[in-house]
Amino acid sequence: AVMAVEVKGWTFSAKKFHMMESRCSCAKSNDGATCMFCKYSNSFDFPLPCEVFANNTLKIEHRSGFSLEFGSFDALRHVMKDANGVKVACTADWLASRPNTHFLDAVKPYDWTYTTSYKGTVDPDAKTVPAPERIDLESLKAQEPILFYDDISLFADDFGDNGLCYVNVRARAMPSGFFVLLRQYIRVDKVLVRLRDTRIHHRFGWPHVLREHTVREGSIADVVKNLHPLHLDEHALYQMDKIPLIADCVPLVAEECDALVL
Repeated sequence: AVMAVEVKGWTFSAKKFHMMESRCSCAKSNDGATCMFCKYSNSFDFPLPCEVFANNTLKIEHRSGFSLEFGSFDALRHVMKDANGVKVACTADWLASRPNTHFLDAVKPYDWTYTTSYKGTVDPDAKTVPAPERIDLESLKAQEPILFYDDISLFADDFGDNGLCYVNVRARAMPSGFFVLLRQYIRVDKVLVRLRDTRIHHRFGWPHVLREHTVREGSIADVVKNLHPLHLDEHALYQMDKIPLIADCVPLVAEECDALVL
């Protein structure tokens, strides 16, 4: 499915298709073209996640030429190779909790949680400057007509049925402006919860686009303790619709803010 909407000099377009095949399908091509699975497999030096939505994209373009785009290829291109040593420690904890499970190797040369530093694909000519202000999340709660909305999946993996990694991007455009949330949710069962969020906001008429990136991470035990005041328990970590509630219960470990000049 393809959708495009133009609002006040901005074009919002989304493409959503089924997930990529998990094996080579070059033989099905009539023109000898390389299949999407082989294009991805040949581009990365680590096994692909079990679900990759290679044809899903979200693109936001301004009439000036400025653009923002979100896709699975660039998201995977930013998968962290080491994740600052967290990978090894978490792998050891995970294996200790499951002594009879051997599908995971602690010395794999890639971050098996697929943690990505991806913040979206920005127009290479765009200038980045310090953010003049923070995104006012309260103002975004105001009731406005929704002129464009979509929720796009980029990739996912279940770590052999022992957790979850899910990356998606949601965007909405209103008469006042637009807001984007790119989110990676990672849950390694009995070990940790990790959230990497990129929020992007623009009010029509501003000369810039605000961007904020946060990293949250905590042990399952600590996050569950923080859930208790909300009358939630560990089961909430397994429910996708509860992730917005869970987010503030995961300790904030890093944050950065900037602005992209139009």
